[in-house]
Amino acid sequence: MTDRPEIPPEFAALDRLRRSRVRPERDLTLQRDLSAQLVLLRRLRRSSAGVAEAWNATVPDDLLGLTSLRGLASAVLSVGVPDDGVRFRLDRWLRAGGQIELSRAARTPIRKVKIVIERPASHDA
Repeated sequence: MTDRPEIPPEFAALDRLRRSRVRPERDLTLQRDLSAQLVLLRRLRRSSAGVAEAWNATVPDDLLGLTSLRGLASAVLSVGVPDDGVRFRLDRWLRAGGQIELSRAARTPIRKVKIVIERPASHDA
């Protein structure tokens, strides 16, 4: 059943020693690393898609058009807003139970929502 030729009994001990001392051939391909990264990317895609769906379903319509999701890292959701007024209104909604509602609707844990003011880029040279 093996492809190995029959070893004479007097060389059996030497053959066992060779098999135990020979290192297996190293895997020089990137397959294992790429597979691990693919798993992480799939997990990230599922979590971010769930957060976007939850955001669209839970945030009030008057705030939804004024906000943009910037990212999710370490259970902290970053949200962009255009000015302080929208920031204040979004903060009030989150503190009034919106964050709990959002966390329940999302398929990933959200322990904090970070609100970032997105200033338009100035064209001063």
